[in-house]
Amino acid sequence: MGVQSSGKSTLLNYMFGMRLRTSVSCCTRGVNIQLLRCENGEYDYILLLDTEGIRSPEHINEEDNVWRDNRMAILTILPSDATIILTKSESTTAISEILPIVLSVFLDSQLAQSISGHIASKFLLCV
Repeated sequence: MGVQSSGKSTLLNYMFGMRLRTSVSCCTRGVNIQLLRCENGEYDYILLLDTEGIRSPEHINEEDNVWRDNRMAILTILPSDATIILTKSESTTAISEILPIVLSVFLDSQLAQSISGHIASKFLLCV
C-alpha cells in the first residue's frame, strides 16, 4: 500500500518475481491479487495484494476520493499478516492521515473483538 508512483508494483516484482505492470504514472487499478505457491517456509501459499496508489491525481477532484483511499487502506491492512507501506518522502502526511482511520475501523470491527483487539498485521514502512 502507498501513495501513487511510490514503487509498490516494482517492489513486488523484485521481491516475488511477479510481472506486474509498472510505469511512471498510475498503472494499477483497484487491487491486483495473485496467489503464489511457497516452496519452503511457514506458509504453503502467499496471497499478494498490489493496490492502486492513494492520493492519486486522477481521483483528487472526485467527491469520494478520501473515502476511496480509506477503503483501499482498510482492505489491504486488516486481513494481512504483513503490510508494506511505501511512501515518497514528500507524501508522508497521506500515510499519517490514513493509518489512524484504519486502526479506528479495526477497533470497531468484529475482527478486533474476535482476536482480543490485537491487530495481526506487521507494518513495514519504506520511505
